[in-house]
Amino acid sequence: MTVPTTRSSVHRTLVCLAVGGVLAGGRVLGSQEPPTPPQATAEPVAARIARVESGLLPPILLRGTEPERMSLAERMAHYGAKGLSVAVIDEFELAWARGYGVVRAGSKEPVTPETLFQAGSISKPVAALVALRLVAAGRLALDDPVNDHLAAWKLPDSAAAGSEPVRVRHLLTHSAGLAPFAFPAVPLQDPRPSLAELLGGRDTPGVTRIEPPGRRFRYSNPAFGVLQQLLTDVDGRPFARLAREEVFDPLGMASSSFEAVLPAAMLAQASHGHDGEGEPLPGKGLVVPAAVGGLWTTPTDLCRFLLAVFEASRTDGGFLPRTLAAGMVTRQLENRGLGTEIFAEGAARRTSHGGGLPGFVAFMVGYPELGRGAVVMVNSPGWDLMHEVLRAVAWEYAWPGYVVEHEVVPMAAGDFARFVGRYEFEVRPEVQPEITTASGRFFYGRWEMLPVSDRMFVIPDLGDEIEFVLGDGERATAFLYGQAGTRKIRARRVD
Repeated sequence: MTVPTTRSSVHRTLVCLAVGGVLAGGRVLGSQEPPTPPQATAEPVAARIARVESGLLPPILLRGTEPERMSLAERMAHYGAKGLSVAVIDEFELAWARGYGVVRAGSKEPVTPETLFQAGSISKPVAALVALRLVAAGRLALDDPVNDHLAAWKLPDSAAAGSEPVRVRHLLTHSAGLAPFAFPAVPLQDPRPSLAELLGGRDTPGVTRIEPPGRRFRYSNPAFGVLQQLLTDVDGRPFARLAREEVFDPLGMASSSFEAVLPAAMLAQASHGHDGEGEPLPGKGLVVPAAVGGLWTTPTDLCRFLLAVFEASRTDGGFLPRTLAAGMVTRQLENRGLGTEIFAEGAARRTSHGGGLPGFVAFMVGYPELGRGAVVMVNSPGWDLMHEVLRAVAWEYAWPGYVVEHEVVPMAAGDFARFVGRYEFEVRPEVQPEITTASGRFFYGRWEMLPVSDRMFVIPDLGDEIEFVLGDGERATAFLYGQAGTRKIRARRVD
């Protein structure tokens, strides 16, 4: 199977799998020599909002060319997005929040900053904060074996995993060595098994251990299902109530809930999700285990979450002990914090997490040393749109390391020959793109690639980067693929 000939869902799936990694080449805008994005000023916030709304940016910027700036209204129409909400942090404060579009296709009810969206996997860092509150209270320790606390279900032993127990820390850093799978997302009205039943294998493959814990990062939905079960077993309160009393109420996150069925007042404020054809989902959204992806919230509430973590990580006497909060904004294993993704160092260090369920996508990013960040939520499949908005915010507020500019460099066809061949993605082996050359031009499938170093290329039409891995004899053995500023996914040579 060769690469699809349109910008298909396969490519979006691959890019979504990649989101959350390290930068790979290029010149970083907002670093020591930015191309003059606006700096912090005392000008009216309305002017800054207007520049964001008219300044959406593509993922690939080429040095020497004026970036193509796009309006939010035009891009929402282009993608068929029904509604979008954004909130921005600057100088350690909520700077502004706005809603755009409508809560349901065919309606006139506008999205406002108070409109609730499903956050998908952004639920995970919020669940991590719930866990750390119990750690701070002495109810739990990060290095406790999880089976010491689990009651309704136990993590099974496995010869492949060895004798080292899975600890709470491993769950939070996606390093528990659990076999990956996705929990079923079901309509609100459908009967649902208990979480313990799902963990044990009802309607899912069941949670199994496939390697020793603590060895490496492997993104894990099951780990946060286990975490949710552990927290309810330790504390006794249902998880939604536990989160409300330990996190949402103290932080003023009044528009946030892990309830599978929202209270009536919150349900009235919730947006409908929409499928790929723009049709509203029945019941507004789908249900998955809460800590895995079940959070309903707003960008404003998620900014409150970020600000609380930032403050606690910088000062004593905050919402969490400083050492625990610091674990959420510093690397613990590879690019993972406790429940979060971490990129770069120093002032450029940022924490982020994305989320998506059928009908919704969301992304949050924050700079704990600078007090900057933003959250964007969309009520339809709008991953590309969401990141165009985030790049506009990053440009306006001079986020270091977020927007990358590349310079095209010359490359002879003979030098390119070492890359030519067929490859397969390790996460999707059925996707096997071909790297070719013709008439002095270089291609990934049917899309032209532009060289930006001796082994790295950008694909302007897809907004993606490819960095080749060279083996003995300087022949490429693999490549890393993804959008700028994300964790890349690997494809290996197969011919």
